[in-house]
Amino acid sequence: MKTLWSDEEARGKDDLALRVYTSRLIGAEPNLVMWGGGNTSVKTKETDHRGRPVDVLRVKGSGSDLKTIEPKHFSPVRMDDVLALEPRNAMSDEEMVAYLRAAMTDPEAARPSIETLLHAFLPLKFTDHTHADAILSLTNQARGEAVVREVLGDGVICVPFIQPGFHLSKVTLEAYRKNPDARAIVLMKHGLITFGGTAKKSYDRTIEYVTRAEEFIARGLKTRNPFTPAGVPALPPDERRAIAAAIAPVLRGAVSKLKRSILLYDDSPEVLEFVNSKELHALSQIGPATPDHVIRTKGLPLALRVSSVRNTAALKTEIAAQVEQLLLKQPEVLKVSSEVGFEPGGTYFTGYSMGAVNAAGMMITLADSSERKRDIWQVIDGVRDEALRTIPGIRRFAIKEMGADVMASSAAPIQVIFHGPDLEKLSEAGEQARRLAEEIPG
Repeated sequence: MKTLWSDEEARGKDDLALRVYTSRLIGAEPNLVMWGGGNTSVKTKETDHRGRPVDVLRVKGSGSDLKTIEPKHFSPVRMDDVLALEPRNAMSDEEMVAYLRAAMTDPEAARPSIETLLHAFLPLKFTDHTHADAILSLTNQARGEAVVREVLGDGVICVPFIQPGFHLSKVTLEAYRKNPDARAIVLMKHGLITFGGTAKKSYDRTIEYVTRAEEFIARGLKTRNPFTPAGVPALPPDERRAIAAAIAPVLRGAVSKLKRSILLYDDSPEVLEFVNSKELHALSQIGPATPDHVIRTKGLPLALRVSSVRNTAALKTEIAAQVEQLLLKQPEVLKVSSEVGFEPGGTYFTGYSMGAVNAAGMMITLADSSERKRDIWQVIDGVRDEALRTIPGIRRFAIKEMGADVMASSAAPIQVIFHGPDLEKLSEAGEQARRLAEEIPG
C-alpha cells in the first residue's frame, strides 16, 4: 500500500488539523476502512468554558466518515475524566456512553465513538484504528494469531476478539503495559491499531503493517487462487450490461418488497473473477468473517442459479421466483406475489389480467362493510376520480372489485391497475395512489 502523506500539505497544521489530514488519508483508501468504519484520535490541550487549560482527547464521533471528516466531527473528551475509569473492572455500554457524554467539554458535539476508551487508555498522542482488509485476511484464519506473528513480527501485540466497549479497552491496555515497546496492536477478527508521537508516525505504521500483510497474501496467490478455475466465461461487456439492464426492473421490484431499494451493477474484474468461479455458491454463503463488517455488508448475499443468462424472459421469471423464496424465509413474511409482464398491453382471461410492462398494480383491502360509511363502489369511484385528477402520467386507471366472485368476503380487496408510458412515473404514481387510498375513509 502506498503512502499518501505529503510534507507540503501537512506543514504548519496544528494537532487537530493534522488529525483531520491523516484521517482523510486513511478514509481515502477503501481497503483500510469501510464507509463509517475505523476511528482516529489525538490527545491535545484546549481551554474549557472558563478559559482554563485542559487535556482533551479528540476522537472521531459516531456517524462520521473518515474520508470526509472535519474538525467538528471529533468529539472533545476530558482526559482526566476518562483516565479515572482505568481502575474499574467493568462498565456496561449504556453506562459508558452516558459517562463519556458527561465528560465532553462541548455537550453539543457528536457522541464519542464506542471505542473512545481504547484510544484514551493508550498513552501515545496519535492513534489510528482501521479495519484493513489485508490485516483481517490474516486474523480470520484458523491459526490467525500465529499467522499474524509470522507476517507482522514481534513488534505487534495480538488481542483476542472482544466486542468493542469497556472490556476490550481494559484488555488492550493490560496487553500494552506488558509490551510498552510495541509498535502496533492487532485486534483479532477486528482490525489494526497503530500509534505514535506524531500523526505521520502513526499513519506510516498503518501503511507499513498493511503492506506487509498485502505482500504476504500476494505471494500466496501465486500458488493458489480460490476463485479458479472459472466456472463460466464472462460475457462481452456490452452483452452482459444489456442483460443487466433488461432484468434490473424485475430484480429491483423483487428485492424491494420489504424495503425499497436501488440497484448498483458492478462488473469489475474482481467481481467477475468471484461470480464466475466454480466455488461461487460455496464461498458466498460462508458469511462475513469479521463481525464489524456485518454492520455494512449484512449476512449472506443472494447467489442466483439461472438456466441461461441470454434468455432474458426466462431469466426474469427465475429471478423473481428465487427472490420470493428468499423473502419467504423471513419470519415476518406471510405471502409474496410478483407480477412479471411480457406483453405490450394487458392480456385478460376469466375477468383477471396478467401484468403488463407499462402497468403498475396494487391490492387494497377495505375495512369491513359494517365499519365504513360508503359502499365499495363509492370508494372505487372516489379513488379513480381523485387519482386521475391529481396524479400526473396516468393514461388509464382501472379498478377491479373482487368481492362479487369466489373471493367475496366482508373484507374483500379491490385491485387497482393504472397504465402509462413512463415506468419511473408509474412507480411514483403508484406511491401517490397508495397514500391517496390510505386517506380515503373506509
